[in-house]
Amino acid sequence: MIDGKDNVVSESLIQRFVNIGTMMRRLEQFVNHLKARHEGPTGHALRYAMLTILAYLRDVSVDASIPLGDATFHATWLRYSDLEDMLNALTALLGRTPDKEPKDFDLLDFKPVPLLSRLYEHLNLHVERQSPRTTRAILAFLLTHASVQYFDHLSASVGLGLSSAESTEHALTVAKEVDDAEEDVMVEEHADTEQHTYPSFMPNYLSELLPRAHRSLVLLRAAVPDHTLLKDASDVSLTWFWSIHDIEASQGGTDNKIYSRAPSSMSSDSTDYLKEPSKSYKPDLSQFRLFDLHPGAHLSSATLVTTSTSPLHAFISSFPDALPPLTPTVAHLTDLVLQPLAFRAETLSRALLAVFFTSSMDLNFRAHLEVLRSYLLCTSPAFTARLTAALFDNGADRRGTQTSMMVPGVSSRARQRTVDEKARVDAEPWAMGLSPALLERGSWPPVGADLSFLLRTVILDSFEATCAMAITLPSTSNDDEDDRHWRDRAVLKYDVDNRLGFAIRDLPEDTGKEGWLNPLCTALDFLYMEYRPPHPLDVLIGQDTLTKYQRLFSFILRLLRVQHALSSLYRISADTVAPVFDTLVPSRKKFLHLRFTAHSFVSAFSGYVFDTAIRGNFDAFLDRVSASASQLSSPVPDVEEAFSDVFALADAHSGMMNDILSACLLRSGQRAVGKLLQQSLETILQLCIMIGELKEERIEEYRAATALDEIYETFATKMSTLYKVLQGMCDKGPGVTLPRDTAQTGNEKQPMRPVGGQEALGQLLLRLDMGLWWTKCR
Repeated sequence: MIDGKDNVVSESLIQRFVNIGTMMRRLEQFVNHLKARHEGPTGHALRYAMLTILAYLRDVSVDASIPLGDATFHATWLRYSDLEDMLNALTALLGRTPDKEPKDFDLLDFKPVPLLSRLYEHLNLHVERQSPRTTRAILAFLLTHASVQYFDHLSASVGLGLSSAESTEHALTVAKEVDDAEEDVMVEEHADTEQHTYPSFMPNYLSELLPRAHRSLVLLRAAVPDHTLLKDASDVSLTWFWSIHDIEASQGGTDNKIYSRAPSSMSSDSTDYLKEPSKSYKPDLSQFRLFDLHPGAHLSSATLVTTSTSPLHAFISSFPDALPPLTPTVAHLTDLVLQPLAFRAETLSRALLAVFFTSSMDLNFRAHLEVLRSYLLCTSPAFTARLTAALFDNGADRRGTQTSMMVPGVSSRARQRTVDEKARVDAEPWAMGLSPALLERGSWPPVGADLSFLLRTVILDSFEATCAMAITLPSTSNDDEDDRHWRDRAVLKYDVDNRLGFAIRDLPEDTGKEGWLNPLCTALDFLYMEYRPPHPLDVLIGQDTLTKYQRLFSFILRLLRVQHALSSLYRISADTVAPVFDTLVPSRKKFLHLRFTAHSFVSAFSGYVFDTAIRGNFDAFLDRVSASASQLSSPVPDVEEAFSDVFALADAHSGMMNDILSACLLRSGQRAVGKLLQQSLETILQLCIMIGELKEERIEEYRAATALDEIYETFATKMSTLYKVLQGMCDKGPGVTLPRDTAQTGNEKQPMRPVGGQEALGQLLLRLDMGLWWTKCR
């Protein structure tokens, strides 16, 4: 009890000092508990900061004398209000407030992310509440010191803050981590597949940017190991800063440069008491300057500085009463503190993009895109001609072996083998559209060595022919970038040789959809083209995107098969001496009508696939890649054309392939209309095979007439339904989108716009334009 006070007043007055002692003791126990746990660098930094704060709090709690008078006692009681507030803030941060029993203490997570989030949120709460400046400064001191190791880790993840020697040592120690990161980059094309957690003070845009920047650093190290961004960056450090001077200096004349920041030095206000008194002393008597100070000044909480608490004194003295208008909130200050990190991440992304855009060797993304377009999408005339010559046949005479029987010098054994093959061919149905060489062994699919060698020469011969033609083109000053790039692609021959080839896929059997096992049906679904992009370019041409290319390649093979089957149909039905359905004139008229309609449909759809779906989207994407490459050197890139990083470029690449698949009715959501299209093509193929059997006299004319009626009815039904479904899809969509080729406006080249996916179906309707005809026909 206090002398002269009753129990209630004494308890009220003493409670503050009891709370102070309780909270001090709990903080000490927390520090000892933290020391025993060995919680890593962030926990050690927090413990060091707490020890410094405890020493400071002990210093400010010292008083020169014990108060005797009532007025002096109340003044002392009021003076300790700030100390109690500081301790309340610290114990609330740690979940050890006086109103809690020890068993109810909060279980803190000392991992960097949750711990720093708790520190930041608590500081932000007191800043919003306008708590005393010392309380806010102490909480900021805790956050600043606890964030050192984490900021170093963030900086190292994007290649900042390491000297050359440290960078080499760091690269050796984390080699396995880098390899794992490279595997993650190849496996995941999208950043959202990898979960990254950051403290609550991390802005959303930076949370998305940092993982990509880290993977960009890994890819850049793999692509260009001696890149300038991978060299010495030891002069860069990332830390919290709170003084107005540092905040203003961070924006003064930086010009987006990465700069090192450190807290301001100890302010002059905190060291005024150390200045020499105005009275001069001889050197031998200089120690008596202490007696010129005011009594107790060396013990005052405002001027007491010891070796252990001087950093905290300096920090508190430089801490502003309020944040400046440049950073009015802690969130704005955080953006400013993390600005070098964001700039570094953007620099890495742009540097990696520049490597893929400007490289003249096998890392040039545009060169690989052109190879993919030419081969997997069959837009190269030389490749398409050789591929169709190897796989398809548009001739009417499938007995090509007859000529060998008449050639002099052929042995009798060879002639006998030729006769046997002729007899076997005559006994099998005519797989119209397919090359006879594929059926020589009598088995399907033809997976022998002959097919592999034949297709391999197709790739090499077509590439050599394309490069030879491009190199022999005369060079003019008006050549655009595409022409110059084609002439430079001769150096990439070894890429095509080693990275592009045909392969056989194992398709499931016993599913009821084994058309690939029958040469009279789709037949070639087992064949696909394999492309192996070099590392690290495989992040832009991932396996998922290559699967989309392969789906389109299989679809194009089906379309080419039907086209060549129709060509064979025209040849065998053009005989005026022995016309098809010679004795059934109505059937012959129906056949000629159906043949013309089928040919018109296949021609219109084929032109739509190559001119609109593929060229309309792929060429627009190539223009955007070129525009983005030119924007890299621009200080203010065009957000509509430029890509933020390689992962955005990979997403755009995959999205472009999705649009092509949608335009070709190959997406999973278009399965119903895609099935209608496939059945229409299969009906045309059935017509060709049936007429081939008729010409081979393997079926009677009247039976062929009945089959023709069924095929005609089926084709009319499928086409009418397909047209109506396409019309409904276009009515629900944005309407018809016409492709806009590159237009010249003055000296500027405007990039062409993509036709899109489902938006392009309106052009298919314009090409077909058979709705009224099929309605009247039915």
